Amino acid sequence: PTPPPTPPPPPPRKKGCSVYARPTSSRASKSMMGAQDGKGKLGGSALGPSMPLFAKLYKERCIDFDGIWGWEARPFQAEKWWDKVPTEVRHKLHFYNVPISGAGGAADVLLTIGQVARPEDFVVLKLDIDTFEVERQVVEELRTNARGTNASLLVDEFFFEYHFATPNEPTLHTYWPKRTRGGTVDDALSLMHELRAKGIRAHFWI
Repeated sequence: PTPPPTPPPPPPRKKGCSVYARPTSSRASKSMMGAQDGKGKLGGSALGPSMPLFAKLYKERCIDFDGIWGWEARPFQAEKWWDKVPTEVRHKLHFYNVPISGAGGAADVLLTIGQVARPEDFVVLKLDIDTFEVERQVVEELRTNARGTNASLLVDEFFFEYHFATPNEPTLHTYWPKRTRGGTVDDALSLMHELRAKGIRAHFWI
């Protein structure tokens, strides 16, 4: 019998590229939530915005996002905010200066992911809005797909600042007000384990 054809070699990696980079034919979309001040700084914590940091870290691994979505509850003057966004980013950045909402709200983030992302996209979701009740609704849909947004089938990587209750560590309550806390450390670990079992690379974010 005729031997099967030899498969083509994988495309060469760019110098310095991570082995985790998708093939160059893949699109890369990104959905993010949390504080974004548009200053282009490389912060990534309570001390600064995370959007530029994520874009930089993924680009170093040869993933250059072609779409970035961000929601921010703190009001900004639109002209000043956009003036600080690098020109090469503006065409792919979708910024909504409103707080995200839970199930079915006007700013339903997972519904947006389900509408704009495709299975071949590489989708990263970062959740850190310091309002546990809304975060709980987002995470529950990501875990169960109960509302049929299909975000759980589309999100590849997930970063979440889970503010669990810390009765034995009252110092953390200084930084995690009561409205931001919910569940226990066991609940947090169980959630991350379940999401990873579903194929979502879930990480704690601080």
